[in-house]
Amino acid sequence: MASFPRPQPAINAQWVLQNPGRAWDASVPPPLQLVYLPRRPENSGYTSEQPIHFTSHGLPGPHIRDILSKSPTLDDPEASVFEHFGWKRIQWTFDFPGLSPLTQRMPVMDGGRHLTRLEIAREICYEIVHAMRGAKSQMLGIDPRWRLDQCNYKQLRLIALVFHGSSWIPVLAVDA
Repeated sequence: MASFPRPQPAINAQWVLQNPGRAWDASVPPPLQLVYLPRRPENSGYTSEQPIHFTSHGLPGPHIRDILSKSPTLDDPEASVFEHFGWKRIQWTFDFPGLSPLTQRMPVMDGGRHLTRLEIAREICYEIVHAMRGAKSQMLGIDPRWRLDQCNYKQLRLIALVFHGSSWIPVLAVDA
């Protein structure tokens, strides 16, 4: 489990107008606590490339449902996260407990333009949702927290993409 401090709320004119007569509580909200989904050993450990992180309001791991919404809040959404590699496409693998790994190729350029952090996140999240909805069964003996009837894509957070072997692997977490 990982814990991340949340930013302290700030009072502003909008809050004052919306909350007449209410006292301002400047207490710090509890930290965001996450449990990372386990990955296969070959998709864990040392990575040869810098991870690509996904944050929202400075906190790691926006929910997949939020990334796929009409107005996602993703920090630095316009960054071309794969441009420095010079690649036209990547290979990535969805590694979810109890499911067979699903490896796909994904273009990271559209014409001569590199895809943005938001476009990459949306494509990966869309494919994760598609894979989870299409899964017929899981292997026996997995932790009940990761059973598809207990953990659905709406609970998942996309933390990062990490490079292992020849594939980028989404790092996923849920709220503790």
